[in-house]
Parts: sequence; structure tokens; C-alpha cells
Amino acid sequence: MPFFQHFSATIQDATRHLRHYKGMVVTCRHALRAFLILIVFHAPAHAQTLAASGSSGAVGFFIQRMSPRSAFAENTKGADRGHQGALGFHLTGHVKSFVNFRLEYFFGSYEKNACYCSRYLFRAVGVAGELVSPRGPVRPYATAGLGRLSISSFEDADGDEADTGAGYRMYGGGLRIPAGSRWSIDLAWRHHEAGPVSYQHVQRNPDGSSTETSARTRTPFDMLTLGFQYRVGGS
Repeated sequence: MPFFQHFSATIQDATRHLRHYKGMVVTCRHALRAFLILIVFHAPAHAQTLAASGSSGAVGFFIQRMSPRSAFAENTKGADRGHQGALGFHLTGHVKSFVNFRLEYFFGSYEKNACYCSRYLFRAVGVAGELVSPRGPVRPYATAGLGRLSISSFEDADGDEADTGAGYRMYGGGLRIPAGSRWSIDLAWRHHEAGPVSYQHVQRNPDGSSTETSARTRTPFDMLTLGFQYRVGGS
């Protein structure tokens, strides 16, 4: 009987630890959601204050290298990496000296098609918050946000239009390097955790031929970003 009592106590203790771990995960998710809400909705409430104080914003453009992950990476592993990238634009507003919000749009391709005459395209739009070091020759920042990814439409096997769009969560970080009174260079890494999307891809056959096919999976991907910002407003 002592053995069974000890075994029962061990199981109960493990269950308490598991519940505690799950609670920590839920708490972290809630904290991230609260952070995003604070960044996005705090900005409009302070718009007049920002204008009166001469605070600035920025416009920027960037190029990105895409790295698919998980099943998305497996299905596109035969793609030419030179054709996995994007071009984008963003608008950044300063809420506080160390808090920014950012609206961004980017578009690009993730693979050529089977006849190598065109590419599979995607586009995305999102909103994000930034916590950034406001001073120094190199200014690190952390970012998180939400958005929507859309991949080029196509017809599925039944002749219906496939569902090629899904929301995503984004997080990452970067370095912003001032290059003059108005310009700055932006180097960043961002992970996008996108939901299930239908997409076409090229399947490489053992005989060396290629077949165009489609899949529906979650579509996580990383982006390495090189961008330039121009500050507007302020002194």
C-alpha cells in the first residue's frame, strides 16, 4: 500500500505542475495580446498631443528574404531561393519616445511555377507595435503584431476557388541605425505564424520532371529584412 500511496501522490504533484505550466502559457498569451492592444489603440488617443509636441513619424521601404517553415517549407523546398522574397512599405508613428506603431504592406513570391515562366505570389498587410531604444548609434527594437496573408488565387480539384487567405501573428526584432538627420537603416528578423492556406507549389519528381500541385497547410515563415526609413515631422 505505501507504494500505491506514493505513486498516487506523484501523479497528483505532476498534475499540479502541468496545470501551473498551462497557466503560465495562457498568461503569456494574454500579456502579448494586451501589449498589442495597448500599442494599437493608445496611438489615436494621443494623436493631438503628438501633433502639438512636434513628434515625428516615418515612411519606409524594405526588401525581404522569405524562409518558409514546417510543412510550407517541405512543400516548397525545391524552389529557387532567389525567388522567395518580398518588397514592402510601412508607415511608422511615435506614441512615446520608445514606443512606435507601424502599418505595413508587403508582396512577393514564394516559388516559380512548373513551366518557369511566372511565379506564385503573395501579399500581406499588418499592424504592429515596437519597443525601441530612442537614442544611440544603433537602436535595437522588439516588435509584435497581427495581419493577413493572401496567396494567389486558383481553382481546386473540384473547380471551386480555393481559400488562399489567413490571418497571422508576427514577432521579431531588429536594429535601426541612423544615417543622417532624417534617414535610418533598418535590419530585422520577423517570424510570421500564419493559419491554414491553400497554395500551389512545384513537386519535383524522381525522373527530374516537375508537376504543379497544391496543398493546404499552415504557412509559417521567417523574413530577413533590409529597409530604409525617412523621418517626417518633428524638428
